[in-house]
Amino acid sequence: MASIRKRRFGPNKEHEKWVVDYYDQHGKRRLKTFPNKKAAEAWKVTALHEVQQGTHTPASVSRTVQDVWRLWLSDCETNGLEFGTIRQRRQHLQHHVLPFIGRHRLSMLTMPLVYEFDSKLRDGGRSLTMRRKVLVSLKTMLTFAQGRGLVAQNVAKGVRIRDDSREVAGPLRAGVDFPTQAELNRLIEKSEGRWRPFIITAIFTGMRLGELRGLRWTDVDLDTGLIHVRQRASQWMEIGPPKSKAGKRDIPLAPIVVNTLRQWRVSCPNGGNLDLAFFEYRRPYRFRTGHSRKILGATSNQMRTHDRQRRAPL
Repeated sequence: MASIRKRRFGPNKEHEKWVVDYYDQHGKRRLKTFPNKKAAEAWKVTALHEVQQGTHTPASVSRTVQDVWRLWLSDCETNGLEFGTIRQRRQHLQHHVLPFIGRHRLSMLTMPLVYEFDSKLRDGGRSLTMRRKVLVSLKTMLTFAQGRGLVAQNVAKGVRIRDDSREVAGPLRAGVDFPTQAELNRLIEKSEGRWRPFIITAIFTGMRLGELRGLRWTDVDLDTGLIHVRQRASQWMEIGPPKSKAGKRDIPLAPIVVNTLRQWRVSCPNGGNLDLAFFEYRRPYRFRTGHSRKILGATSNQMRTHDRQRRAPL
């Protein structure tokens, strides 16, 4: 049951508020104050529905975004999520969530407030990609909170961030979205030492960076010319299966890859019990965009490793 009553206050009773008097799903009496009757009645309908569903969280006991976010991170660690994933979610909290909505209570979050949060991120110079990543983390955190009865609904679930640009995305362009044939040939020619087999394998197989780091010699069949992708490795030495079922695959090798890997196997560092093909200083390779720029020179286009794997025909 719930009722709405008018409350007057002030020296001459000149001010008034509207109070919703109700009981939550635990049988405890609660009060909620509003500036007008219309807002009180609208909130009463929603609150009674939440009480009936057993998901109502009074504002007075609702936890803040930062508190639940940290609880979510602890749950991620308990469930054994990868260090890189937890690290990214912790960075989202520290650099993007805390400055704007970290102290907001979950019960006060609304879809318009989430859109306002995204606008603040955009005005603060965050890129479209970063804003979308932060939104995904926020949605996942609220799903976690909803499952534990800390919030009635996931208000960010229906939020969509559109591209800031009005330009229609066209086809991928060589030299802009992926390297040209000349750039790839030059990269192969300029690469030396331990980077040469790594780069040649990346270009001709299209393997992800984590898959290259986790490649074992036992998964390289030079006689039949195949690589069996069965695991990946993070830059923090965490080894696990590919990201999806389709990630486990067999890749045919070009003759240049077979010959390069055959030579590399003779001179490569010992990977120890891990038997990794690309191993250095007790850990897998840590390849960055800056490595290719050093190989090609400062005039080369700065593209990600994944862009080089979307290669032009050689």
